[in-house]
Amino acid sequence: MATIVTDGVEHKFADNPKLQGEDWEAEFPPIESDAPFLRCKFTGQIYPNTEEFAERSDILEPYYGEAVDVAKNSLTVPGIDDTLGVLDPL
Repeated sequence: MATIVTDGVEHKFADNPKLQGEDWEAEFPPIESDAPFLRCKFTGQIYPNTEEFAERSDILEPYYGEAVDVAKNSLTVPGIDDTLGVLDPL
């Protein structure tokens, strides 16, 4: 906790957070797997196992299952161009 005294009044507050991005690749190394797909840990969305997606080990994990949404009987793997367009701003 940091403390500042202004006009005799003590103010306590938390310091600004420090980003730990310097060691990003050490903390989240690229996924090296023979799995055909990668699955988002949070949403369950399935992506093709390509070099671009394998770099996102912070949110993706290897997935060996089917790339089909059984309830909808359709593929859940998005087109690579559409997905990369969404990820570019990140």
